[in-house]
Amino acid sequence: MLTVVIAGDAKFSAEVSCASAAAQRFGYEVLTYDLGGLGWGIPWETDPQDLQPSPGGSFPPCLFKPTILRDAIYRADHLVYTDADAVIVDALDIEGDYDVGVTIRHTKEIAAYRSDPRVGKINAGVLFLQNGPQTREFLQHWSDATVRVGGDQLALNSFLSPHIQRAGDEVEPGGLRVKVFDSADYNETRGAPTDRAKILHFKGGQREKFHDYCGTCSS
Repeated sequence: MLTVVIAGDAKFSAEVSCASAAAQRFGYEVLTYDLGGLGWGIPWETDPQDLQPSPGGSFPPCLFKPTILRDAIYRADHLVYTDADAVIVDALDIEGDYDVGVTIRHTKEIAAYRSDPRVGKINAGVLFLQNGPQTREFLQHWSDATVRVGGDQLALNSFLSPHIQRAGDEVEPGGLRVKVFDSADYNETRGAPTDRAKILHFKGGQREKFHDYCGTCSS
């Protein structure tokens, strides 16, 4: 049984509600973390600044992300983490012999952000985790590194990106078995449903598109 992990505060209550309902439609369990004022889920103390864009940048630090996953991995064996602005739109086919699954960005997005180390090839908004000692060690390493460098995205890419070239790669940095999924399938960020996308991620300035999509699905 897959368990979908979603976290958000009061400002993202509509998104969390929509994403949770979507996951449940496909028969998945949902584990929600309340980062402040959400009103349901597991209360999780979070510095409000952790959810705000960092000075001079557009990416919140998201120090909470690896910490909630360190908690969640003891509550369920097979986790799918999605950012609050992502939604599952089709049944997931993510079985495999790996510890951590990540998605690699679209080629154009990688090129556009090549000079910004905070972005990297991997988008931390969707992750697949199988409970085990290697995964738990990875989450501890990622959590420590996120605090050290000031952001989840930079910390994750610093560890994994040097070992990853393309979707379909299966690598083992430090003994951690990592499988790379295509964003076109599992982290589609270009703002519209496609024939192949199973997870849509309305990141950045696409929040209204998320609301439009959820309104269409619930009507």
